Amino acid sequence: MNAKFDLPDFAQAESLLQELFTEVQKQEGVLAGGKKLGITARMIKDLQETKVRFGNPQNELIHLTEKRFKEAGIELNNLIKQQMKDDYNFYYLTLNVNLRPQPGAKFWRLTCDLKFSEEKTMIQSIFPEHQWQPVLKIGVGMDIGINHNLTWDAAIDSSMITEVLKSVPANLKANIASKNKFKAFAVIPDCKYELGCPEIVAEGMGSPECYWRIQDKEIQKVGTVKFGVIFKVPKQIKSITLTGTTWADIDINWLTANISDIVLVRLPERIQDLLGLNPEEAAKKFIEGHQEEWDLKLPR
Repeated sequence: MNAKFDLPDFAQAESLLQELFTEVQKQEGVLAGGKKLGITARMIKDLQETKVRFGNPQNELIHLTEKRFKEAGIELNNLIKQQMKDDYNFYYLTLNVNLRPQPGAKFWRLTCDLKFSEEKTMIQSIFPEHQWQPVLKIGVGMDIGINHNLTWDAAIDSSMITEVLKSVPANLKANIASKNKFKAFAVIPDCKYELGCPEIVAEGMGSPECYWRIQDKEIQKVGTVKFGVIFKVPKQIKSITLTGTTWADIDINWLTANISDIVLVRLPERIQDLLGLNPEEAAKKFIEGHQEEWDLKLPR
């Protein structure tokens, strides 16, 4: 497990959120003189009904071969060709994470952690990475493809290419082209984040595990996020197990700002203490997430 964070306890988070809902509902009901859901209880209910779920990685699992790239007009670098010939099979997969919040729910960060069961699996490259933030912030649609180094290139509509190139760092310009000049094996068409200023942390190259954290005050607008992984396994391996864990952190500042002072002081001390933690620590206690495991048959 990466040292940056521990995987959350979803059962505990669900229990805490239910306890918070029960207590807020009770106090708002007392103050209102009835059982109808108050404003804050309704918001918490929306949080409980929000779901974060995975797509199926087997649907977009592709065997990367020298022949496949040649057919796309791409000459792989010599080291990769040698590894493909002698030692490894290379694969690409897209894993979708679907965040479908209820109207009254608000989140601030989405995390996705992937782990392959076979320790000899080596992750070659992942998308998106931190360096792609400037492009994602612009909010243009782009086709993401795999280049001759098994890293990422982006194709953007020719009408937008000049504006985009003005906004990205110099080291990324060579990886961006207009769609009519795109020379990469396309794997994620029309990638676009409907966000303002996403902050992306991503790690995992060279190991059997990787993760992403996408932070944005409007993360609930992201809808479906496509995560791309290029990995290699020894040639004798025919199947592999992939475990995915994903979760969204509740915006605690937004939540506490909507709990009236009268209700807040009537809540049990333990809940008051949890809500009083710094926003990041409190968010760890109230999350919505999901874990899933897939047995992937590796195509040949």
